[in-house]
Amino acid sequence: MKKRIENILEKNFGTMTQNSKNFLNSLLNFLETTGDLTERQRHALKRIEERYSDETINNRAIWEKNYSEQHKRHAVIAASYYSSSHNTAGYFRDLALRILEEPDWVPSEKQYRAMCENKYAKRVIESSMAEPKYPAGTFVMIRAGKGPYQLLQSRVPAMVVETDAGPVISAAKGSKLYKILPMGSSTVWTVEERDIKKCRK
Repeated sequence: MKKRIENILEKNFGTMTQNSKNFLNSLLNFLETTGDLTERQRHALKRIEERYSDETINNRAIWEKNYSEQHKRHAVIAASYYSSSHNTAGYFRDLALRILEEPDWVPSEKQYRAMCENKYAKRVIESSMAEPKYPAGTFVMIRAGKGPYQLLQSRVPAMVVETDAGPVISAAKGSKLYKILPMGSSTVWTVEERDIKKCRK
């Protein structure tokens, strides 16, 4: 058991995370004190061996080589969604923050698929990547019953002044953000695509 731990440390010392190094060293200390590992420690050691196996390292290298600009853009979109205040459950928050704060860092394939290919992230990515339904310069109106925009519900036309006006933070369909300027007003509003419709007049 001691030899297994020492082999992992020696072979992967330059690429291993500090947390993994600390954990393996704690196992060595535990072995010296007790002469054996607990069942739980054995399972943890097996997971680390799998993480740093030749096959896993090779697959990681292939993934990083094939990590395209589209992968990166999808990851940033999903990360913006999961790092927003609307993510009250905190899903993927640490991973999302690292993607946003370290632009050159590549998440593992498992991390990417978990965060970017679930049904909520797919909707957010789809809304973000879709062509704007109302290009800049289009006159629109707020749809009836949209509470956050009550001041604009008196059938006042507004002009779209910016599309893709911020990261999509809702997994609902039509959640692309727009900035609109109501006629006769100097206040620009940020609205979602699903909350507006084309002005027919």
